[in-house]
Amino acid sequence: MTVRRAGKADRMLAFIPLIFSLQQALEGFVWLTQAAGCGRDAGYGFAIIAFCLWPLYVPVASWRSETDRRLRAFMLSFALPGGVVAAAAAWALFVGLKIDFATNKIQYLPTTRYPLIFDYIYAACVIGPFLLHRNIYLRLFGCLILVFFGLSILLFNPARYSVWCFFAAISSIVLYFFVTSRNGRARGAAAPAPEEAHEIEPQKI
Repeated sequence: MTVRRAGKADRMLAFIPLIFSLQQALEGFVWLTQAAGCGRDAGYGFAIIAFCLWPLYVPVASWRSETDRRLRAFMLSFALPGGVVAAAAAWALFVGLKIDFATNKIQYLPTTRYPLIFDYIYAACVIGPFLLHRNIYLRLFGCLILVFFGLSILLFNPARYSVWCFFAAISSIVLYFFVTSRNGRARGAAAPAPEEAHEIEPQKI
C-alpha cells in the first residue's frame, strides 16, 4: 500500500518496508535451516542488505524526498561515509561470515572484523537523514530506530544486527503514515480555492 500510494519523489522511501520484509524472510530461512545449505545463502543475503544496502540507500532515498536544498545537501553528504562503510562491509563479507546461534539469537560475525567505530558511522548514515527531514513521520521513524539501536547494543549484543533490523522493520509501518500525509498535502495544494471552484454567475439585468 505504501509503494502504491507514494509519489515519484517518495518511491524509494516507500520501498523500505518491502525491503525489510525481504530481509526478515531471509532471516526466517536462516532460523529454519540453522544456517545450513540455502540457509547460509539466506544469511549472506540478510547481511548484504543490512551492511551494504542501507547506509547508501537511506541517504539517497531521503535526498530524493526532501525539497529544501540545504537539507538535501546535508542528507546526500551521508552517502559518502555510507559508501565507505558499505565497501568495508562488502570486503568483510567476501572474506567470510560466521552465523552463530550460541545465545539463542542470531549473530552475524564477519571473519574479518572492522573497527567498532564503523558501527556508529553506519548508524549515523541510516538515522541522520531521517532526523534531518522536515516531515514529522520520517523524524519519528529516525527517533525509533535510534532508540532501538541503543537498546540492541545494550541488551542484545553481540546479536545487535539481527535484533536492530527486526525492530526497524516493525517501525517502518510509520512510512505508511508518511506517504498518506504527503498525499493529503498534495491533494490540498491541488484543490481550487472556493471562489475559484465555481464560475461567477452573471448578474441579472
